[in-house]
Amino acid sequence: MSADYSILAIIISAGFFGGLINYSNTPKDKDMPFLKGNFFKSISVGIAAATLMPVFLQMISSNLVAQFDGSDKNKFILFGFSLIAAISSRSFIDNITRKILSQLRETNAKVDEIEIESRHDKKDIAYLMAENLMIKGKLYRKDGSHDEALKMFEKAIKIESSDRAWGLKALQHYYLKQYGEALDASSKALELERSGDEQDYQLHWNHACFLSLLEREVEEIIFHIDQALKLSPELKDKIATEEEFAFARKSKVFCDKYNIPCIDK
Repeated sequence: MSADYSILAIIISAGFFGGLINYSNTPKDKDMPFLKGNFFKSISVGIAAATLMPVFLQMISSNLVAQFDGSDKNKFILFGFSLIAAISSRSFIDNITRKILSQLRETNAKVDEIEIESRHDKKDIAYLMAENLMIKGKLYRKDGSHDEALKMFEKAIKIESSDRAWGLKALQHYYLKQYGEALDASSKALELERSGDEQDYQLHWNHACFLSLLEREVEEIIFHIDQALKLSPELKDKIATEEEFAFARKSKVFCDKYNIPCIDK
C-alpha cells in the first residue's frame, strides 16, 4: 500500500473510532434504535475532523505527513493525532476554521499592504522621473533651446500631472511668445493642489501677466495679483515696472487699486 493510501486509511480509521467514542459518550434516548439519531452524525463529524489533521500539522509546520514512510512509529503518531481530533471533533473543527480564517485575513492584509507599498513605490518613481525631466527642461531653457525645454515639460506632465510641471510648461510657452497656450497651461496648474506657498504666488502672478498680455478683463488680472500679494507682498513694487502689465496699467481702476501711474492710452 502506498504512503498516500496508508495515510488515508489511518485518518479514516481514527475518525471512525473517535466518532464512535463520541457517540458512546453522548446521552441517548432509550427508545431510539442503535443505528439512528446521533450515530451517523458522530461518525461523520469524527472522520471530518480527522481529515483536517494534515491541515493542522501543516499549520504547526510539522513534516509528519510530508515525510510519512509507513513505519509503525509514524502510523501510531498519525493515528493518535487523528483520534484526538476526532474525539474533540466539534471544538477541533471550530478552532481550525477560526485559525484558517484568521490566517486568510492576515494574508489579505499583507497583500493589501504590499499593494499599497507598491503603489507608493510607483508614485515615488514617477515623481523622480518627472523631476528629472523638469530639470532637463530648465537646462534647455537656460541654453536657449526653448522648443526642447517645452518637450521636457510636456513629457513630465504625461508621467505626473503636477502644478509645478504645468507651471513650467506655461512659463515655457511665455518664452516662446505663445501667450494663449501659456494661459491655458497656467489655468491647469491653478486647478491642481499647490506644492507650496512659493509655487502658489508664482502661479497667480504669472497668470496675471498672461491675462494682461492677452488684454483680458482687468478685474480678473487684479484678482490674481491680489492672490499673489497675499503670500508675497513685496511683489507690489513690481506692478508699476513689469512690462507684462502695460495693458492693465492703461486702466484707471487698476492704477487706483495699486496707487501707480497709468499709461496713456
